[in-house]
Amino acid sequence: MSIVVRALSTLAATVTAVLVVSAGSAAASTAPSTWDLDDPMSTLEALAIFGGIPLALFVVITLFAAMTARNNFEPAPPQPEDEDAHSSH
Repeated sequence: MSIVVRALSTLAATVTAVLVVSAGSAAASTAPSTWDLDDPMSTLEALAIFGGIPLALFVVITLFAAMTARNNFEPAPPQPEDEDAHSSH
């Protein structure tokens, strides 16, 4: 590995670590007291968001994969020149 690649990867890791550590105080802060508190989320809303959306994504991705699958693909038969090239080795 070249010295430039090592230096860049070390710099990237250091910058990432500094950003993660410095963001900790912002993540631990609370909402300002001037904000209105909304009603808590109902169980049905929580199930719809945390269960329904991932399930819908799973179904969409599965359907896309099924539609694009190539079940009828048959590779072309080998050409005679391909067989000669492999037999000479």
